[in-house]
Amino acid sequence: MLGEPIPSNTEHAISVSLPTWRSNVGYEENEDWVVSKMMTGFFIHPEIKALERTILDKGGSLEEACVTGTAQEVSNSSTNEDMGIHGFVELRYGRNLGSAAIQQAKLAIKQRISGIVCPGEPVTGENTSLISTRKLSANDVYLFPTGMSAIFNAYRIIRSCFGSMKMVEFGFPYLDTLKVLQKFGDGCIFFGDGGEGDINQLEALLESGERIAGLFCEFPSNPLLKSPNLSRLRELADIYKFVIVVDETIGNFINVDVIPYADILVSSLTKIFSGDSNVMGGSCIINPNMPYYKQLTDMATDILEDNYWAEDVIFMERNSRDFASRVFRINKNAEALAELFLKWQPTIVKRVYYPKYDESRENYERCRCKEGGYGGLLSITFSSPDHAIKFYDLVETAKGPSLGTNFTLTSPYALLAHYKELDWIAQYGVESHLIRISVGLEEPEPLLLKFESALRQLVHSGLPEASN
Repeated sequence: MLGEPIPSNTEHAISVSLPTWRSNVGYEENEDWVVSKMMTGFFIHPEIKALERTILDKGGSLEEACVTGTAQEVSNSSTNEDMGIHGFVELRYGRNLGSAAIQQAKLAIKQRISGIVCPGEPVTGENTSLISTRKLSANDVYLFPTGMSAIFNAYRIIRSCFGSMKMVEFGFPYLDTLKVLQKFGDGCIFFGDGGEGDINQLEALLESGERIAGLFCEFPSNPLLKSPNLSRLRELADIYKFVIVVDETIGNFINVDVIPYADILVSSLTKIFSGDSNVMGGSCIINPNMPYYKQLTDMATDILEDNYWAEDVIFMERNSRDFASRVFRINKNAEALAELFLKWQPTIVKRVYYPKYDESRENYERCRCKEGGYGGLLSITFSSPDHAIKFYDLVETAKGPSLGTNFTLTSPYALLAHYKELDWIAQYGVESHLIRISVGLEEPEPLLLKFESALRQLVHSGLPEASN
C-alpha cells in the first residue's frame, strides 16, 4: 500500500512503498495524496518530531523548530501499535545482544568486516608506494550512523590532512557523494563517465600541474554498474600523491577485493551488510598498506567521534551475522534475472546494466574475489518511457527507494534521485526512465516468474515494440 514502510510493520524501516510510477512523481512534487500517507521515508521520524514538540513546549519557540512539512507530521496510532508488536518480536526472538553489550557489538561488527576484507597481495609496480603488507585489524575499521556519514568523514579526514586542495569524483556516483564534494571544501573535478577517456583526461590534468587531495569512486557505480580501472588510478595516485577512496557498497566485501587499490574503503552497511531494511550504518576502513596510513589514522583519532546509536549497533550486529551466505544467494538470483532481461532485447528491453555484461567487465574481473559474483543490483532501460512506466506498475515486487534488501526492491531510480536534474544526468548516460532492481533472497523460480509475467503483460499491453 502507498506510504507503508518496507518491510511492513517495521518501526524504523529504511524504505517506503511507492507502488506506481505516478506515486513516485507525486512524492517528488510533494502532492498531498502521496506525502500524507507516508509512514516512513525521507523525512524526520515521528518520534524525533515528538521530542521536538516536547522541547518546544518546555521553552522553545516555533522559529526554533527543526523542520516543517506535511509528511513530517505523519503519525498513526494503530500503525505505531502494530510496529511496537513487531519490534517486541524482533527483540525477543531475534537473538539480539543485550543493551549492556554495545561495545562488544561494535567490536563484532568491526571484526566481521576486517575478517572479510583482506588486503591480500599488495599492488606492485615501478611507481608503487606501498610500505607494508600488514593485515587489517578491527582498529582499522570505523563505524558511522550512515553510509553517507562514512563518506563525509572520509572527506573530512583527507581535507584535514592535505589542507585546501580540490577533490575528484570519478564516474557517475550516487548523488549525495558528489554533492558533498561540491558543497564543502575547495571544489570538485567531476569525471562523469569514469572510463579510460576520463583517466586520460585526469592524467593530463595532473601532468599540467593540477593538485588534488583525493579521488572518490564507486565500484561498481550506482546506477550504471560501471567499474573504473582501479589499477590505472592507483598508479596515478602513487605518482601524484593523492588518496583514493573507493565506495564498494554495490560490489560489497564478499564479491570484490578493492582494498589493494584504495587508501580508504567506505561502505553503506545499511544495504546488503544489514539486509533487513530496519537499521542504518556505515563503515570506513583505512588501509594499513598505503603510504598515508599514519597521517590518516592520526587525523581520524583527532577528529572523529563515536556517535553510532546504541540500538542501531545492536540490530546491525544481529542482521549481519549471515551476511556472506545471503550475498551468494542474491548473486545467483541477480545473474539469473539479468539473463532473463537480456532475452527481451531489443524488442521491449533497451539495455541491461550489470557488471557481468558491462564494457568495463575486465576492470570488475580484476577485483572479483575467487568465490565472488556480480552483485545483487541491476538497472534496466526500455524501448520507450511508456514501456518503463507500464512495466513498473505491473511488476509485483516491493517498490521503493534503497537497495541491498533481503527482498527484491524495484525503483525508478533516476526519477527519485534526480527528479529536478534529469537533463543533466542524461549527458552521463543515465536515462530518466531507468528502473533499478535490487534483487533479494526469494526462491529463483517464483522471482523470475514475477518479472517474466510483467514483461509478457507489457508485450500485450498494446504499446509498440522497438523495431529491429
